[in-house]
Order: sequence, then structure tokens, then C-alpha cells
Amino acid sequence: MAEMTAAGRRVRLPRNTRRGAEAFLVGRWRPALPDVPTVGETLAGFDVTTWRGIGVPQGTPAEIIERLNRDINAGLADPAVKARLAEVGATPIVMTPGAFGAMMTDDTARWAKIIRLSGVKPE
Repeated sequence: MAEMTAAGRRVRLPRNTRRGAEAFLVGRWRPALPDVPTVGETLAGFDVTTWRGIGVPQGTPAEIIERLNRDINAGLADPAVKARLAEVGATPIVMTPGAFGAMMTDDTARWAKIIRLSGVKPE
């Protein structure tokens, strides 16, 4: 069996079935399933990556943000933490606060466009 996390839900994918997993929706290959490609390998630009991050209130002093970033990134680099995250199908990505903010801005714009184009309306 293999597990994949999608929007916070674990999905078990049996390796010994005829079909098994066909592709990852995320843009990055996952070491837990080395024989499963990403959809983006055949459909250029396709990437439905879920992510989690830690935020602080607006106005938090820069030195506190930098210290939190340094300490969190150090924790994510710890071999035991990396191993545990790998067990649940997660891949830690170390980022600067600026890079994380840019990623959030880009994702918000991308999904807002997709929602607009789809015609989905709130109920």
C-alpha cells in the first residue's frame, strides 16, 4: 500500500492491483512512490499541490519572523522529522518568509482565476 495526501485526506493506493496509482496531481515527484509520475510530466504546467505553512499576525516584528523561520526550518531539516514526514507522504520545503508570501500570493491569484473561469458561485 502507498498513501497520498490530498487536501488533508489520506488516500490508500494499493501497489498490487492492476491499475494502482497512475500519476500524482502535485508538480513534484514523491520518493514514497518512485514509479508514479506527476501529471505535469505529461501535461505541461499541471500542478495541484497542497501545502501547509505557519503564519503570524500582520505587524509582527521582522526579527521575530526571522527567528521563527530559522527555527522552523532547522526543525524541518532534522533527519527524524524528515523521516516522519516522509512516512505520511509529506516533503518539507524550506523557504524564506518572502518566498512563502510570494507562493501564497501566486496560489491565491491562480485559484481565483480558475474559480472565475469555472463559473462556480458560493451557495
